Amino acid sequence: MLINKLNKYGENNNIEVKKEVPAEHKKYLKSVVAFANGFGGKIIFGIEEKQDSFEVCGLSGDIFKIKDSITNSIFFKH
Repeated sequence: MLINKLNKYGENNNIEVKKEVPAEHKKYLKSVVAFANGFGGKIIFGIEEKQDSFEVCGLSGDIFKIKDSITNSIFFKH
C-alpha cells in the first residue's frame, strides 16, 4: 500500500526514501533534523527510486543491527 502511494504521489516534505542505509550517518541525519524542526516525517530505507516509480529492494544484513545503528546515530548524534 505504501509503495502504491509513493508511486502515485512520490516523496514529499515528510516522506523520504533511501535504497540503503548510508555508511556515513550524516547523509540521513540532515533529514532527521529537518523533520524534527518541522512537522515530523519518515525516512524509509529499502526503497529504490527508479526513473518514474519506486520499488521495494529491501535491506541486506542483520536488520536488528541496522535498526540499532540508525537509532544510535540519531540518539548519540555521531
